[in-house]
Amino acid sequence: MTDYITVPVSNIPDNLVYEGSNYGEKNTATAYYTDADKMRFVDGKPQVLGGSQAVTLLTTDRNAVTSFGAASGTPNSTFKYSYNGTNYAIVGTNRAVFAWNRDTNAVFNITPLTGSTTAIANSLATQFDTLGTNPIATTNGSSTVTVTHSSHGLRTGDSITIAGVPGAINNIPAAQLNATHTVTVLTTSTYTVTVATSANATGSGGGAAVTVGTGRIRVTHAAHGFSANLKVKLAGAADTGGILAANINTEFVIRAVTTNTFDVYASTNATSSVSSGGGASTTDEIQICATGANINNERIWSFGLFNDYLILCPGKQGKIYEWLGVTTTAATQVSGSPAENDWIFERNGRIVSLGCTVNGGAYAANNVRACKVADRTTWTPGVASGFEDRKEGVDSWIASSTAGGVDILFSNNNKVFYFEDVGGSDSYKYTDITANTGLIAPKAAIEINGTCYFVGEDNIYRIVGTNAEPLPNNLLRDWIFKNLDRDFSYRTWLEYRELHNELHVHFYHDSYFGMAYVIHNLQRGNWINGTYNRSAAFNDAPNYFGFNSSGTLYTHETGFTHDSFLGDIACPYIDTNFRAIGDSSNRVLLKGMEPDSIATGNIAVYVFGKDRAQQAATQYQDEFNGDAWYITNTQQKLEYRIKTRYWKYRFAATSSYDTPNNAFFRLSGWKEFIKPAGKR
Repeated sequence: MTDYITVPVSNIPDNLVYEGSNYGEKNTATAYYTDADKMRFVDGKPQVLGGSQAVTLLTTDRNAVTSFGAASGTPNSTFKYSYNGTNYAIVGTNRAVFAWNRDTNAVFNITPLTGSTTAIANSLATQFDTLGTNPIATTNGSSTVTVTHSSHGLRTGDSITIAGVPGAINNIPAAQLNATHTVTVLTTSTYTVTVATSANATGSGGGAAVTVGTGRIRVTHAAHGFSANLKVKLAGAADTGGILAANINTEFVIRAVTTNTFDVYASTNATSSVSSGGGASTTDEIQICATGANINNERIWSFGLFNDYLILCPGKQGKIYEWLGVTTTAATQVSGSPAENDWIFERNGRIVSLGCTVNGGAYAANNVRACKVADRTTWTPGVASGFEDRKEGVDSWIASSTAGGVDILFSNNNKVFYFEDVGGSDSYKYTDITANTGLIAPKAAIEINGTCYFVGEDNIYRIVGTNAEPLPNNLLRDWIFKNLDRDFSYRTWLEYRELHNELHVHFYHDSYFGMAYVIHNLQRGNWINGTYNRSAAFNDAPNYFGFNSSGTLYTHETGFTHDSFLGDIACPYIDTNFRAIGDSSNRVLLKGMEPDSIATGNIAVYVFGKDRAQQAATQYQDEFNGDAWYITNTQQKLEYRIKTRYWKYRFAATSSYDTPNNAFFRLSGWKEFIKPAGKR
């Protein structure tokens, strides 16, 4: 390679330029970046975004749920809460609210109940099964016993009571087998239990009269419409199958469901098989937001703290609830609070409600009410009591945020206000913030280091003084707002990654049929885009977590592997613009390139070319690798022969086409080896 010129490409602007679908609009000899995925700029250089790993939830507690999402809805809001030394992340979905114990990874449904019961007389059935012949298997030298129990329906951590073993089995006394055990599930028909004595032989025994009682109660409720992981309460039932009424008439998390039945698990086990039990007074009560018209995809929870109490509201004219860290019980309504509320927050010992029931009247979307200081149950307006105001000029309230300890209120008709308690009295003052835009979604505002950032209808803003200013240098504005699916604008939300001082803006992208994002580095001011199936995040630096729309929980900034998005493999990449030499009248012969980069794995280099600005590009392929050229630990310089007028590169962390390799790379620039090829 001696008949070429070396062209160094460096000092590339650390900002993406959105060129729309036609990359030929801005052909130039100057290099810049035009598209990316799972990348960020660090110190002005593009590098792979920190990876994500799915978190395994602890489900051995019978009251724990198995997922944040699926039939329980899509996570959309989070809140940090601690009580009595236990740290929780509160996670709201459009159908439920959960308390995630961050110390154990167990998740509990704390969604309030409806307050309305359904009569289900004689509807309870216990699980007390007679097992097949010789269902207990031992292994020589082991105290772990395997039980064959067809279609048991248990999960690891559940309790069972074995009875009917007539004598010792391979040195294990019958008394140790005929007892209550905690199971470890192997298959749908087997599980293990542990006893005190080790077996002296491998084999099976127990005879034909071994029984197992569990805490499962199967409830018959015709066409109930409930789903697994939802909260339900039983009441009015009598002792059933050896399970006392006190252990039946309580709150449960639903396990399995059919059209006409659902399963719950009591804290004690049945001693007999009963169907049509419970008695004539048995009722059930489901959680709010569970079925039919109560399922609202746009439901967004808001949260606050009042002394030790978690205060929460599902919005959409819902009630205000409180919870005090008891994972077995649902949140309950705050006594005396307005019956209908759209958004709540806490400030200076008061719960404030936006869009709520007028004192002594009906719901008003522009109403603001606050409880008495230090008394969450007193809401009547008056001196040294509650506060109320129907704000003139506001149609309805959307949400609130904060900036430097001051609350900011957003309305739906492009009005934004500072909202301040006047000297600790019973009145508030509003200060207009000149915005000329509205908040696009309830979770589209965030406070970062004393500044409020929010997404409006046509740009991303920060509040400075009494003005809302567009964030500077946003060359991705059109990519966001021309592609934002307005039918799903309520899914727009923000997060802050302190690790790199980044604002992440998540929104529903029309072209991708799902969630996309832009990252804005608050220190350097650059922007970069990508796609990510994330509906909410819980960030408590240095720990970062995210939820996808199905409710799967992930760690963030862990390694460099990314989960797939809409079935596509998530390979981090960054694209350059199409470039040309001079006026592009002459073709060039590309003879190779040498990236200036650091990496922990292979970097794939894809080369695209075309001879006319508006022409569809051709992806050139390495004759040996079949798709791209690869930078490896032993191959630093790439060689090829490509004739074209316009060319661009894609740099990707991949070991073969669209196959992630959990690799990191950081790109500073590259050298190109080019030879003029003359006119076509």
